[in-house]
Amino acid sequence: MTRSTQDLVVGLGRIGYIARGAVLAGIGIAALAASYAYDAANAKGVDGVLRDFAQTAFGPWLLILVALGLIAFGVFSFIEAKGVAPSAASRCSSRTPQSTTTTSRTAASIRWRPGGPEFRPRALADRTSVL
Repeated sequence: MTRSTQDLVVGLGRIGYIARGAVLAGIGIAALAASYAYDAANAKGVDGVLRDFAQTAFGPWLLILVALGLIAFGVFSFIEAKGVAPSAASRCSSRTPQSTTTTSRTAASIRWRPGGPEFRPRALADRTSVL
């Protein structure tokens, strides 16, 4: 994947996560309002939040923006599922690699790498670590 394509995919992911976050924030605000009023009927799902978005002053435009953002999230998720989405490690490959440390656990081992922890089942874990 070229650098410009990676940037486009990452941009789609950012836009998608912003739209998804707006919808989830609306659901959370509705749940807080329902708990404050002691009325479970005020709690809303995605459909209720989108109806509330539509009733605002910029309702149709807000719904269009959220819909485009959710479409961007869907495209990003599809590309990510195909396994061609840029990972954080590939975007940060200019860093010098550091040594890896393995920590033993009962059911799995955790390998700490520069990009973050990697969880592996015990059967696949390195047997070189000291217990």
